[in-house]
Amino acid sequence: MLENILQIWSRRKWWLLAGFVFAIATSASLIYALPDLYRSSTTVLIGQDAIAGSFVTSDSSNQLDQRLHMIRQELLSREQLLDLINRFNLYEGMLQGTPTQVVLARMRKDINISQSTTSQVSLQRGQVAPMEVRISYQGWTAEQTAEVTNALADIYREKYEGIRIGQASRTTEFLREQLDRVAQRMSAQEKDIDLFRNQNLGQLPQQESMNLATLERLNADLRLNRERQVQLLNRRSEAQANGFGAVVGVAGESRLDRLRRERIVMGARYNESHPVMIRLQNEIRELEQQTVQSEGLGDIIPEISASEELRRLQNEEATQRAEIDSLLRRLQMSPEIEQTLGQMNNAYNTIREEFLALQRRFQEARLVESLESQQTQQFQVLERALPPDFSSAPNRPRLLTMAFALTIGGLFALVFIVEQINQNFYSTHDVRAFTSVPVITSIGRIQTTAEKLRRGLVAMTVAIIFVISVLLISAFAYSNGQTAKGLVWIVAGNNA
Repeated sequence: MLENILQIWSRRKWWLLAGFVFAIATSASLIYALPDLYRSSTTVLIGQDAIAGSFVTSDSSNQLDQRLHMIRQELLSREQLLDLINRFNLYEGMLQGTPTQVVLARMRKDINISQSTTSQVSLQRGQVAPMEVRISYQGWTAEQTAEVTNALADIYREKYEGIRIGQASRTTEFLREQLDRVAQRMSAQEKDIDLFRNQNLGQLPQQESMNLATLERLNADLRLNRERQVQLLNRRSEAQANGFGAVVGVAGESRLDRLRRERIVMGARYNESHPVMIRLQNEIRELEQQTVQSEGLGDIIPEISASEELRRLQNEEATQRAEIDSLLRRLQMSPEIEQTLGQMNNAYNTIREEFLALQRRFQEARLVESLESQQTQQFQVLERALPPDFSSAPNRPRLLTMAFALTIGGLFALVFIVEQINQNFYSTHDVRAFTSVPVITSIGRIQTTAEKLRRGLVAMTVAIIFVISVLLISAFAYSNGQTAKGLVWIVAGNNA
């Protein structure tokens, strides 16, 4: 095996050397002529302001991610990119004869925005971990690349501040509208409750005890009224039986004594301003006056007076019974009214709780809006973009290594193919392997002096032509490599 390889090397060494020199010279010329592609980057820190964090939480993790995604979309929008292209005169060569969409797609690939969460900062409850955003841009000039990167960072900051403050203002305005609506609903509910109370005055739950007391008083008055009517009827019957009018002297004294005892008993339960006490006092006063007047007449009154008194008592009884019926109806309606009023109060309390919750959120939103306009620590540029000292692409040592490997592999593959196709015999071993006819001897090639001289001239001519060809092709490769920006862009890891 080694012998065969050495024989192939002896036969093909000049071809291998020529191919190697040609490929390496051309590749090296092209690689070293490629333009430099620079990448400049800046890092910004987006976090929660210390002042705002101590009062309210203005951002959640999802809200911050949504903001950054929105900013990224606006930063890579058509209008924004065209403004940067015109401001810094970018892609001057591509703009001529290339669709605008292609140029914009190229710039979007040159811009890289990555974000990561910083967990080294100690956080209080409810605060959001700061976000590190790295913005980079690649271009053909180191100074221009740094300028574009810083411009992107400035635009990023402006967009972030605009979204942050705008979102806080929109939130405050939305909560204000919601608060006004709920306040109107609460006011309308208060009016409905007041109207319902006025329409059902006397039947409200808090008036039930008063209605019961009044019912008790009316029942007592009704019993007294019935007793007085019975007394009058009895006295009238006796008077009619004796031929006299209704005698009221003794009955009046008896009733007066009973009212006085009743006033003493009721005085233990009620004060002097209570309606029951006032009624008893008035009746005692009337009976005392009647007793004084009746003493001069011998305690005898005409029949017509007893009849009028009886009619008065009957009318008073009818009035009392009507009042009792009215009170009973009120007491019967009281549970239903209490249930309806409870439902209305529950609805009012629900609206009021919603109002108070919205009021708290509105106050927090106003505080956030005020603090958002004063925050200075939410967006910090950790490091401004500087012109890079070294190019990010192409990686020339790596490309040369790849060219060397590809050249060696290609030459060996080519020699292998040629050897497989070639049917010439180069040794007696090849002849013996090809035929069974015995090989007697081998005679080497016999060259004259003229043939050696001619072969030398041919070899020199071929060498000169080869060197000139290598130089010309290398120069051509070097010349084209200086403008091969697309190749460098692809080699840098971007998709065409």
